[in-house]
Amino acid sequence: MERTTIEKFFAGKQLVIPSFQRDYAWEPANVDDLWSDIREALELAVSHYLGTFILARRHAGGSYDLVDGQQRLTTITMMLQALVDRLPASDTRRRIINEEKYLRGDEGDRLTLLGDNAVFFKQLLANQHPEPRTGGQKRLVRAYAHIKSLVESLACKDAVLVPRWLDGIGKLQVLEFVEEDSGNAIRIFETVNDRGRPLATVDKIKSFLIHTSNRYLGSELDGPLQERFGRIFRSFDAVKDLGGGRLQIELIVRERFTEDAVLRYHFTAYPSQYHDYKFTAEDVLDHFLKPAVKQKVANGQLKELKAFLDDYSEDLAQFFEAFVELLRRGDTEPQLFKIFTSLVLSAYLYPLTIRLAQMKILDTELPGATGRTFLDAIETADVRVYKTRGTTPEKDIAKLARDARALPPAAIASRLREFVSQFMPDATFRFELRGNVYENNEGVRFILNEFDEAYRLRTGSAVPTVGELKQFRAKDPTIDHVLAQQPTFDGDSRGFKDEADYNANLHRLGNLAILERSINSAAQTKSPEQKASEDKLYPASAYVSTQRLAADLGSDAADGKTFGAITVDARTNELIEFCATRWILW
Repeated sequence: MERTTIEKFFAGKQLVIPSFQRDYAWEPANVDDLWSDIREALELAVSHYLGTFILARRHAGGSYDLVDGQQRLTTITMMLQALVDRLPASDTRRRIINEEKYLRGDEGDRLTLLGDNAVFFKQLLANQHPEPRTGGQKRLVRAYAHIKSLVESLACKDAVLVPRWLDGIGKLQVLEFVEEDSGNAIRIFETVNDRGRPLATVDKIKSFLIHTSNRYLGSELDGPLQERFGRIFRSFDAVKDLGGGRLQIELIVRERFTEDAVLRYHFTAYPSQYHDYKFTAEDVLDHFLKPAVKQKVANGQLKELKAFLDDYSEDLAQFFEAFVELLRRGDTEPQLFKIFTSLVLSAYLYPLTIRLAQMKILDTELPGATGRTFLDAIETADVRVYKTRGTTPEKDIAKLARDARALPPAAIASRLREFVSQFMPDATFRFELRGNVYENNEGVRFILNEFDEAYRLRTGSAVPTVGELKQFRAKDPTIDHVLAQQPTFDGDSRGFKDEADYNANLHRLGNLAILERSINSAAQTKSPEQKASEDKLYPASAYVSTQRLAADLGSDAADGKTFGAITVDARTNELIEFCATRWILW
């Protein structure tokens, strides 16, 4: 361990961000914090500690893996490049000296990013404007653009500030750890970080597994473990980019959805004697991995220990990758897109769904159910059990997720059917759909959307592509009560016994229609006939089932009929039959 300056830290080194590291994660707000720290130190002319860098020597010479500190060092490098670029054109000597110190020497670049980011980062610093393709690359572009604007502001304020900042940054202090062994460097990384900001459980597991490989297996699995956790971090970045960005999946958009959430999904779907469906991410480390390792070490089962670490880490990496592939498909395939965004797949079904995707059987036909796939079965389980029943049975589905990897497809299909039948048999499904569904069924919008698509098929209209589904989603589809909840018309003449009977029918399927929010806002208190004919709100909708409802209302009005108790019953029965056929037990 050595306390040194930025200038001495860079001297003679080639720093490489290894494959097991995370992608670049800083946003402009993080850059501002670092910039403010540097500015304060330079203005007050005080020594300032910029952070800790943990290095592992790659081989003899000046090449090192940057085990910890990549976010800060990548940002500092961008700051130094922007400052060098903003030096006066006449100051050639200072430019050459600073480029040699901090950016590139005779041996090559001072800092090389991992994988595809290596070339991208080089082009970015050279102002070649590379096209960002990943979340990390997009963050690099945003950060560098922000840094250049900060430097430009500095130069406009006073031209002498740019060289002054270059000189000043070089004198700022850092703490440097250098280890000959990458496994030991990673252990230092965990120790140092646990004394500062809390580490994600995935980071702690990476460190624990590599330490176990170091201590008991002669570092035999160090390389494979590092490579696999690199895949895990890159995969999760893609998960956030696809699920939280392009698809805007409610679960993934949330800030608290981290690698640890996927880690817990994987544990739910991993065969183990320690299985517990209530485990948190921390429990995976403390009550699964550590006891499993301890037991094998105590029994002298080092071959079994190696096989266990090998299987767990590779399966974990593949699980993350299967999740990415599932989301990629969701961005192009209508059924998956709707399951993730309209149905809003229950979190309890994620472990099994990802495992089936990893096993590559999601699109496999269910045994004995012509034309229906495992993905259809997942959708059916969610619609019937988690949405219509409105409860969250966790234990049974977790056991199936745990066992799935070792089961043949027929056994998985059979157990999934038993699960649906136990918690939402056919008769109960019909009964639940007959009553008040609007307030206790989160899947109503999905049901009405699928009913709309089924009507399109029956009438020869084209089923929406993913692009069209995204356009529909952008219009924020909502549920409209055909008979208004706060009517400005007389409801007594529509066949209801009294006001209580009217209110009891408001939230039934037959009184609900899918409608764009902008149209729904104008329809709030109007009568069904006004919505359909007088104000032509329903005919303006892009949903063909709502257009059909408008036509039916117009036809009934011409015959002197009104939308009321009889119509609500008839539409409810029609929708129940659709649901019972669409989400049938296989």
